[in-house]
Amino acid sequence: SFSNCGQYSYTFFIMDTPIALFELMFFYISIIEHVPGLIKKFFPYSSSLKPCPTFDIIIATYTQGGTYMNQKRCCIYGAGSLGTILGAFISKAGVPIELINRNKAHVEALKTKGAQVVGTMNFCQPVVAYTPSEMSGTYDIVFLMTKQQHNPEVVTMLKDFLAPDGVLVTFQNGLPEMQIAEILGEERVLGCTVAWGATLQSPGVCELTSEPDALSYSLGAISAKRSKHFNQVKELLELMGKVDVEENFIGTRWSKLLINAAFSGMSAVLGCTFGEAAGPKESRRIVQALIKECIDVCKKGG
Repeated sequence: SFSNCGQYSYTFFIMDTPIALFELMFFYISIIEHVPGLIKKFFPYSSSLKPCPTFDIIIATYTQGGTYMNQKRCCIYGAGSLGTILGAFISKAGVPIELINRNKAHVEALKTKGAQVVGTMNFCQPVVAYTPSEMSGTYDIVFLMTKQQHNPEVVTMLKDFLAPDGVLVTFQNGLPEMQIAEILGEERVLGCTVAWGATLQSPGVCELTSEPDALSYSLGAISAKRSKHFNQVKELLELMGKVDVEENFIGTRWSKLLINAAFSGMSAVLGCTFGEAAGPKESRRIVQALIKECIDVCKKGG
């Protein structure tokens, strides 16, 4: 895929095997011999790579099993505003990750112009981006950022792209982990809540709406036995912000759901903030009733 930010351009060749890498190198050398004056540069794929106003070729190889060098193969499925910014941070740190989205215009912009982050931070980062139809191979870690209502179809499809011991990390609101676990099994599901916000301004351009010191996550598992990829997931997220490990993650999920269910609707209907919705006695009684209903449902569910 070809990507550029401003005047700097990069070409990424992602090869399936070391043999394919050598084949590409021989082909490249044979072409260069017939193009006088063209400068060849081979750079390692790392955070030390510096932009250069020449045409650079960066070659990365995936070994069998889906790993990149000694790292895990990872992707963000449903890379909209949140996923694109997270992917930009991870890529900026020199860690390979693939951004996948069905929005062809967004993916094309990411491929040709890179991920452009604006708002409380401003930078442009070359990334690897695909549409779902371009996916291949298997992933050790999949970050899921699609809408929850499509989980049965999406997760069933992603199951074929997960490595045998791969893990899916859902960033969705609500309580998606149990439904996903029915498809993948509890040990292959992690949950993550996001404490920052973003909006998609235009294809390839995402606005970070939270301050840099507010970039944080809460990460947890629904299984008593954590996935062996748990620490790797935590390290990936820490490339962007603070990560709190929740021992009682389902409790955290219910707490957030309780607040959203009780206050989001009321504040939207009244056109006010959460605090203002809890102020007057009339609206506060409704908020309290919603909170009690959530707690009753939680108890009923065990």
